[in-house]
Amino acid sequence: MIFELKEFLLKSVMGVFSPGDVLHTLRKLTDRDDRIALYSAELNSDIEAEDRYLLPSFKAGCGRETDRFSYQNEYVNFDIKPGERVLDIGSGAYPFPYATHLVDLYEGETIHREEPLVRDGRPFEVCSIEGLPYKDKEFDFIFCSHVLEHVSDPAKACEEIMRVGNRGYIETPTRTSDIMFNFTKIPGHHKWHINILKDSLIFMEWTDNERRDTKCNDFFKMYHSKYNNSFQRLVYDNRDLFCNMFLWKKKFYYYIFDKSGKLISSNKGHA
Repeated sequence: MIFELKEFLLKSVMGVFSPGDVLHTLRKLTDRDDRIALYSAELNSDIEAEDRYLLPSFKAGCGRETDRFSYQNEYVNFDIKPGERVLDIGSGAYPFPYATHLVDLYEGETIHREEPLVRDGRPFEVCSIEGLPYKDKEFDFIFCSHVLEHVSDPAKACEEIMRVGNRGYIETPTRTSDIMFNFTKIPGHHKWHINILKDSLIFMEWTDNERRDTKCNDFFKMYHSKYNNSFQRLVYDNRDLFCNMFLWKKKFYYYIFDKSGKLISSNKGHA
């Protein structure tokens, strides 16, 4: 192999091979990793030093996440005790590990998840978050992840969460996340972008102008890539910029603004 490679390089220098022959022969004499190393080294030699960050490393990255709990568990102390009743609202394909009861609105295919619904033997109900079939304070903890950005009536959804639970965790994507992942282009997907201010959730309806295809899907692809890249590192190292992570106890507050900027509902000031 070494002799063949030396002979190939000598003939290349002498001009015996065309550029196409060079690439074809190089592919025959080297494996994939060696070729990527050679191509990367060559590109680096031709690109200005300040712009070499644009070149992919092709090192192993994080790849597609199979669930959200893997990062939630790093950021959030759920403090759930053995024997507590825990409801997962919108359990989907990856139910909350600590949940004792599961709820989801969709049994079949839906644009709101890619994988099939998981039913694993835990008590399960098909229902809307705006009308939960449970008694007041029936659960010690309510887990609600990436649901509230979809609902028609956030006030009713929030009231139901507080009615059936004593405390809980709410997670939604941030405005930054929806724009960078180009989720704004999906009809009927996310109705609200949400901010956290201390003990309050601020719901803002996406305007008609904001509901558009940015024509950029690169960030979505980079995030799910099997290769390491700068955007993937940005997300993994700064989850709180891409996800609102909100723990509440007994009560939380909400403000809901429609797309015209009008405050249409709030429970602030109510007991």
